[in-house]
Amino acid sequence: MRPKKELGQNFLTDAKTVEKLISASNPQKTDVYLEIGAGEGAVTKVLAPRVKKVIAVELDPDLVPNLKRLTDTINNIDVINSDALNFICIDVSIHRYKINKVVGSIPYQITSPLLHCLAKVRLEIESVTLLIQKEVAQKILAKPPKASYLSNFVQTYFNSRFVVAVSRERFYPVPKVDGAVITIQPRGLDGKTPAVEPEIWSAFLHQCFKFPRKMLKKVFDEKILKETGIDSRLRPQEIELPQWQKLFNLYDYGKKI
Repeated sequence: MRPKKELGQNFLTDAKTVEKLISASNPQKTDVYLEIGAGEGAVTKVLAPRVKKVIAVELDPDLVPNLKRLTDTINNIDVINSDALNFICIDVSIHRYKINKVVGSIPYQITSPLLHCLAKVRLEIESVTLLIQKEVAQKILAKPPKASYLSNFVQTYFNSRFVVAVSRERFYPVPKVDGAVITIQPRGLDGKTPAVEPEIWSAFLHQCFKFPRKMLKKVFDEKILKETGIDSRLRPQEIELPQWQKLFNLYDYGKKI
């Protein structure tokens, strides 16, 4: 198959990297996996024999016939031609299939939307293991003074861990940037379930990072910042997550947005 640039297709071709991605998710015989972007089945065929079931979701209809041929020899794979974001957030099929783990090598353009979708269903899954662009992985894991909107959003709902860097040479066609495997685990599993809904929290953080290079006093009332103990001269990337949460609660953004 010729990779489709408009779908961000870069197929993982290295068996060792496939093994690292799967191993990072700690597969068990009782697990039901959602695989996002099953592609040519490089991950699917290795993962399926180790778990109870793999729900292999692939957007490109041209790839589906080859994926379905896997089911001739491996009977615990369900191949679904669908947009993974719709599958998770709109169809809510993640509930119907009783999926408890997610894995996938995903293109840049769906990384942030996918993480937002998963935040909505975070208590239904145990872990998410993704192969994504290395730079995006670094943004997700960033801490002050290099924090970002994405790092604050993801770290509110998930505990995140960097697993391994992946050379761009492990893909076909070779992309312009390297990749990285990360795992994220919903915060509800550690007894610290966030109370605020993802849509409201996202809107608040977007306002916080509206002017990322300007001091906070350009965005917020200095009196409110003082009450939260935040230096108004700091910039958004320098603020710790608990301070954002304190500012959110004090100013009651849930009612203002």
